[in-house]
Amino acid sequence: MQLEGMIYPDPPKPLGIRASAAWGVTDHLAVEAIVDPARQYSQAMVGFYSPVGSKFVYELYGGFGGGGKNGSYDDPDIRYNAKYLLPFIQTDCGWINLIEPLNLDFAVSLKVGAMHGQTIDFFKQYDSIWVHWMAQTHDDWMLLLEPTAELRMGWENLKYSLRVGMSTLYYGYSIDCEPFSLGLGVSYRFHPRKP
Repeated sequence: MQLEGMIYPDPPKPLGIRASAAWGVTDHLAVEAIVDPARQYSQAMVGFYSPVGSKFVYELYGGFGGGGKNGSYDDPDIRYNAKYLLPFIQTDCGWINLIEPLNLDFAVSLKVGAMHGQTIDFFKQYDSIWVHWMAQTHDDWMLLLEPTAELRMGWENLKYSLRVGMSTLYYGYSIDCEPFSLGLGVSYRFHPRKP
């Protein structure tokens, strides 16, 4: 089992926090859960991983995520409520202990998903006497592509990490995503890797 915590810039707030837990159920089957309270997102996935030699690991996961957020645009008379669901597949390639004294690991991944987003915009409508809140709904299916690279180093059980990623949505407009992400983290593996 491995636990990880990560912090990242999250404007306009100073920092966001993300936590994950992964468990190798067998020598080739793993489950993972991720919670990101700042972005109101969570996901769970299950998949296959396979060591290739002593330095390389290939992983293929399928999962489901979702979340939402409420807020206002630059105009205080317009507010929104956004929800989204994300079935996805994710492939990872990782190199283990590239530089032995540092326990340096490097991984790249690509997540591809079909995101369904629904945004309800609430706006004030003024007439001569009353103020009414009106609603307009946007409902979209979008293609998400999310490549990520991660560098980890430290000790066998405790490692520090640097993660860089990009997120791109195609074919929709109802949900904004962060186009670039950068995070610093720490992870702890309860049992060392098997040789």
